[in-house]
Amino acid sequence: MKVLFDNALLDASLSAVNESPNYPASNLAHQILKKRYQSVASSDTIVAEWAAAIIVNCIYLGYTNAETIEVRLYDAADALLDTIAVLPADLVVHFTAISGVRRMEVDVEVTVGSVYVGGIGIGKEYTMPDPRNDWTDALLDNSTVETSLDGQVFANRIEPLRQIPLNFFAIGFEAYRALRDLISPVSRSVPVWLDAFENWHEEVMPLYGVMELGKVAKNDHVLDFTLNVTEAR
Repeated sequence: MKVLFDNALLDASLSAVNESPNYPASNLAHQILKKRYQSVASSDTIVAEWAAAIIVNCIYLGYTNAETIEVRLYDAADALLDTIAVLPADLVVHFTAISGVRRMEVDVEVTVGSVYVGGIGIGKEYTMPDPRNDWTDALLDNSTVETSLDGQVFANRIEPLRQIPLNFFAIGFEAYRALRDLISPVSRSVPVWLDAFENWHEEVMPLYGVMELGKVAKNDHVLDFTLNVTEAR
């Protein structure tokens, strides 16, 4: 299981070749994905530049209609460090850490309409123990529904959010404390990028969402605990 707690995109200067004035590339750094960056064309190149070199071992994308995604990483001398294809079926790539990254270019394209991206996560992610496979997949429906005296129903429909309680078993105290210290500053308040099941995206796609530590039980000299994850848009 992988979690990106510190998104380096928030420290980058952002631009795009064909950005819409109403949906600029700077929206990619906003906490709310639905604010989104959007192009005036079906294809575009997003550019992120950093004042100092960063280390990168993951790239996430969220809330996008892009059908083709290619990422290029450059160093301070504009030398190409790597070219990475991101599949729309995954929207995440994990790889061996690349140091010295000063610029990123992201080519996005859609067949019909204007291409858009809600958010990008990039940086050095944290590797957690893998959760047990006895997870449950629930939906949080925040829609509002009113019924008149005549039985008419008026609804403001909101696409339900995914909620996944992840269960961890037999985790050492030191590992748990390290994880707790990472989660506490963002618990229930700051969304992070998370890939719970790296090789099982057919069932559980990577999520941009908020986390909260749930029930913790001591089992001999180890701990069992639940990590509740709720999607955020």
